[in-house]
Amino acid sequence: MEQFRMLLLDVWREAGRHTEIGQSTQTIAAMLVPHAPLEQVLVRRIDWARGCVETVAAGLASRDFPLAESRTAFPPAKRDELLDWCRKAEITWVSQTAAAGGALETVIPPGVNGDVLAGPLGGPDGPSGVLILVAAAGRGFTEAHAALVRLLLEPFSVVLENDQRLREMAALREAAEADKRSLLSRLGRKALADTVVGADSGLRAVMDRVELVESDLLAAIPPE
Repeated sequence: MEQFRMLLLDVWREAGRHTEIGQSTQTIAAMLVPHAPLEQVLVRRIDWARGCVETVAAGLASRDFPLAESRTAFPPAKRDELLDWCRKAEITWVSQTAAAGGALETVIPPGVNGDVLAGPLGGPDGPSGVLILVAAAGRGFTEAHAALVRLLLEPFSVVLENDQRLREMAALREAAEADKRSLLSRLGRKALADTVVGADSGLRAVMDRVELVESDLLAAIPPE
């Protein structure tokens, strides 16, 4: 929509910075304030393997909303219902006079009241999360706000995907460091620079393995 053109350019610029998801969500939420009566912007990740939806970022929260306690489990019977909701890629609007039902009982975390706009996030691998906008107390959304949320789904999907990649990179780095420490311990060394008796003979294969782990570790660390 023409009225949101400049806003979307700023949102996409922030989404492409590969910053931590909490920071991105806070920054984008502040951009949205002049355009919608916001109280909260929530990004929730869907963990299909563990059967839960977890809030990973929140912006403009004016009340206590501890992220560590914002995980909502869903039973296997709800999985298909939630997946179907995500695949429709529609914006769901729950007014403050109506109770959330169906898939939204899982999508909207406990304690969220008032007008809510929710839409699915996803990438090449399928549905991965949910974007939720919560209206300020006593205020409500309009059709224009619902249209805005639809435009926000793609950049927020990028933000969530970037966060997942950063998590995977951190996990790879931790695994590589653990592998390196284990090999050094077997060699009786504290650092790769230490001299090892027999490094040029029977231990050559082990030394090559240590050097390979170090190379993988350096490659896994993202540039500053």
